[in-house]
Amino acid sequence: MMINRTTWQVVLLWCLAVAPVGAADFDGSKSLICSANEVADCGVFEGCQRISPDTVNLPRFLRIDFETKEIKGDGRTTAIQNMSQAEGQIFMQGVQGDRAWSVALSTETGDITGTVAGDGYGFVVFGACATLESLGS
Repeated sequence: MMINRTTWQVVLLWCLAVAPVGAADFDGSKSLICSANEVADCGVFEGCQRISPDTVNLPRFLRIDFETKEIKGDGRTTAIQNMSQAEGQIFMQGVQGDRAWSVALSTETGDITGTVAGDGYGFVVFGACATLESLGS
């Protein structure tokens, strides 16, 4: 039986919502699977509007691999070039193509907020993460 992409997304989102996790799960010692829940697309003169992650070619699910310092999704990989921790958050930054990105991960809740910026445009991503272990992987 073939399960389509939407079915897997619903299953993963459900798992993210009910999986028990602890604050230690988000300290950078374990790989994470993250879901982009909301995206706001912002232009210089247009302001911001809510859009789907697909509109800006953002994978709906990302894997943060702290060991290799990479973020992976939909067959793509980007290097975490800068990483620091302060005030209950892990901050990650990098550049891919003509875009710079930055992600803040709450070490307490696993919530993420990310930004992507290019020449005259940008978008903000809001999401949540879970450890692979908490999802049964």
